[in-house]
Amino acid sequence: MQYCLNKVDELKSFFSKIKDALILLGGDIGSAVLAKIAKDSLGNNVIAVTINSPIVSPLRIYNASKLAAQIKISHVLINLNELQVENFTSSGSNRCLLCITYRYGMIKKIALEAGFSKIIDGSYIQENVFRQKQSICMKEGIFQPFIELGFNQADVLKLHKLVGLKSPQHIPKCIAAKIPYNTEITLNKIKCIRLIEAYLRKRYRIYADAYYDGENLVLDVKATTSYGIKKSEITSSIMKTFRNANIKKVEWILPE
Repeated sequence: MQYCLNKVDELKSFFSKIKDALILLGGDIGSAVLAKIAKDSLGNNVIAVTINSPIVSPLRIYNASKLAAQIKISHVLINLNELQVENFTSSGSNRCLLCITYRYGMIKKIALEAGFSKIIDGSYIQENVFRQKQSICMKEGIFQPFIELGFNQADVLKLHKLVGLKSPQHIPKCIAAKIPYNTEITLNKIKCIRLIEAYLRKRYRIYADAYYDGENLVLDVKATTSYGIKKSEITSSIMKTFRNANIKKVEWILPE
């Protein structure tokens, strides 16, 4: 417990040195913890911003809105469109780099226009994951308190419980990440992924990330509130309901 309290003190110390902040609230636990501590430290001199775009799951927007209401922080949705970025839809492994560069450049402009001097990103230390984003944040002058203070995922999870935030049922991945590299990102594929994930949630109470390349569908189940998953029945239902998606094969990845 003392370890967690010390970590909270480190974050409060960070926010005590700034006068205002724009928090990038992505509907995940990391940005939620930062938004909570920033709100407690800076009061009304902080705002939470969530990106709304074709490649952001509606469930992430919902999560962010619920968390913002829980924290009682001002919350704004920013409409962006990564599909307009040159080479993004047809790119390979640099897809994420193009997206982050575009997003953070736009957020920086918005923050300056709104009069916020500090932009806060909720990324934490993950092996081989955070370095690319960290480089862009450093270039754009965006702060990453968790990384700067050495927080890993275990630290963030502990703090999330300590500050009393409710955990989202599921935190969907970026929709672009669900379309294989070197496979063109299209609005049709994005629409299919959105609809299939919503269909599973509403009809079967299954929270899953749907990976789709235009023919093959992989359902990575993260959580469910139903008793048992009847794969054959649900697969048949998906193939029938989304017959226009040209799905030839459905593969399931179930929680252990």
